[in-house]
Amino acid sequence: VLSKDENVNVRKACAGALRRMSQHKELCEQLVMHNAVPVISELGMSTNDAAVACDCGSALVNLTIMDGIEAKLVEDGIVVSFLSLMNQREDLAELCSCGLFNLTCVDHPYMYMERVIKAFVSLASSPLGVVKHICAAALCNLSDVKPIRSRIVEEGVVQVVGLLARGAEARTRRVCAIVLHSLASSRNCRADMVSKGTVQVLYALSSDVDTITLHYIASAIIRLAMDQQNLPRLVHEGGVTALCNICLRCPREI
Repeated sequence: VLSKDENVNVRKACAGALRRMSQHKELCEQLVMHNAVPVISELGMSTNDAAVACDCGSALVNLTIMDGIEAKLVEDGIVVSFLSLMNQREDLAELCSCGLFNLTCVDHPYMYMERVIKAFVSLASSPLGVVKHICAAALCNLSDVKPIRSRIVEEGVVQVVGLLARGAEARTRRVCAIVLHSLASSRNCRADMVSKGTVQVLYALSSDVDTITLHYIASAIIRLAMDQQNLPRLVHEGGVTALCNICLRCPREI
């Protein structure tokens, strides 16, 4: 009730209180149990006060640090809340991206996880380098969850990785290479990956100067080549050339 008060100072105090409560595990659990996500989100998005919006964003991020409640948070609309806050306030883009990233720090799938996947697919077009890197890191987490690898390929992760890697800083390009390497380790993903342009992305990354990035690219190509049906496209779309580039750049390391 107080979060909807017309008095700006009351709403500011509410936002600060919610942020401080979310910093304690026991209170955090109570907030989630009492469906605080929509309340915090509405308070953060209905204000022109930067401090209130930041407190609300911080409170939401603190909720995502809790283990085992990811499905509940997503069901309550936290993904949409983060995306909406980012759209309203560019200064909260990194904070909200970190909150979304926390939802990918899991060992197994959970209900409504596809909403998180779709969120990161949409974030790939962000003009902010830090958001792009967080997006790549989140996709890296998701690519480690074996049961959803096929799903994230279907959702367009190959094209997203290509977009993220283009003109990105070295650390982001390395993470992109790791994502493709992880996905290529699943046999049931390989044909779909190749059909969606993975070979061209790997070829583009093969011009990198980072030897660790090149290692993951070479390994991904080798894994894709284990399926005979992929061989023609590996040859015609730059896979072999990519391996040659890598051998020339680091003959001893690879």
